[in-house]
Amino acid sequence: MSGPGKELLKKLRSLYGEAFYIFDRAEFNKDFNELISAFRAIYPNTYLAYSYKTNYLPQIVAAADALGSFAEIVSGMEFYLSKKLAISPKKIIFNGPYKEAATFKEVLLKGGAVNIDNERDFNLLKELLPLYPQHIFNIGVRLNFPELSSSPSRFGLDPKGKIFNKVIEFIYENKNINFFALHLHLPGESLEIWEKKAKALTNLAKSLKKMPRYLDLGGGLAAPARDKPTFKQYAGRIAAIFKENFATFPEPPGLILEPGRAIASRALTFVTTVLDIKEEISKPAALVLASRFNLPAAMSRKNHWPLIVRCGEKVKKYREIDIYGYTCMEGDLLTRNFSGLLAKGDMLIYQNVGAYSLVMKPPFILPNFPILELLPDGSINVIRRAEKAADIFGTYAPFEKQNV
Repeated sequence: MSGPGKELLKKLRSLYGEAFYIFDRAEFNKDFNELISAFRAIYPNTYLAYSYKTNYLPQIVAAADALGSFAEIVSGMEFYLSKKLAISPKKIIFNGPYKEAATFKEVLLKGGAVNIDNERDFNLLKELLPLYPQHIFNIGVRLNFPELSSSPSRFGLDPKGKIFNKVIEFIYENKNINFFALHLHLPGESLEIWEKKAKALTNLAKSLKKMPRYLDLGGGLAAPARDKPTFKQYAGRIAAIFKENFATFPEPPGLILEPGRAIASRALTFVTTVLDIKEEISKPAALVLASRFNLPAAMSRKNHWPLIVRCGEKVKKYREIDIYGYTCMEGDLLTRNFSGLLAKGDMLIYQNVGAYSLVMKPPFILPNFPILELLPDGSINVIRRAEKAADIFGTYAPFEKQNV
């Protein structure tokens, strides 16, 4: 994101407060299209399923849908959002270890797909199927390959296990089940891990009596960055394996990727303000109107490095200064050992914060900040107003002072 200029940022600060997010729709569209194009150039039967949990900003969800994405959800809350946005339920892929029974049923009856993760899911399916003998159920199976993971994973079914075999046989035996997908998600963004996943998934699929409609490699692709694999590099490893295995198939299975971070990270920028600088302590510290929770920090201890927009008057050069958030936690550190010019009143721009920031920000000490979109005609779209205390406490039962 090239970002708005200094004067516009100062205007936004005067209108919406000393901290806010900026959504860049064009950046989201660009990364989505570059990812899908890289894979389809090698394996045309590739599809994306945007991961709602990464960032369920309605504008992002709607943008992904407009670009032809499936919708990867993991809860009834996310399914609710898809319905509010009038997204076709036939695009829904329901993952996750816990699936509410009502949502499980509704997704399937409306034509969406459910990936069986555990025995509870399997039991829900067995209870539901006899009630609707004329309905076609789209069922996938989430896999767990212990030999592929460096640490134990609690998700999915081991292909060598009894439950997996029971589920597969159940799919084979029931004519009103469409074998939708084999799904494999393992953590890790390296090319080597993704290549191992692709080989394991394709080999298993070819060993089964019936080929599923899709082979789903889940999420975890890295967002574009200088030190990360590119979309073309991922495609060169993954899509090439699919092409090698299925090029001669009359109906090759579709390859599904479930990106979240890879296409949402660069779509959101966080802008905040230096409120104060302390020097008469053991190490200089700058206080900003932000916390680590406003950045993708809940999932990582990354040292986020901001861009500085010079707005303050008493500028000083610091060799090493830490930039802290507003919370009462000593560890609320956004940037460690910042070196350069800094002043009270400066604006700091933290880029690439679109993944696991908004969705994991707790109502800890302060409500969250507004989200703005700068439209091509120069106007400002307030996607989400600043949260208020009433938003946080509005879900509690009514209380009076004497009853608290």
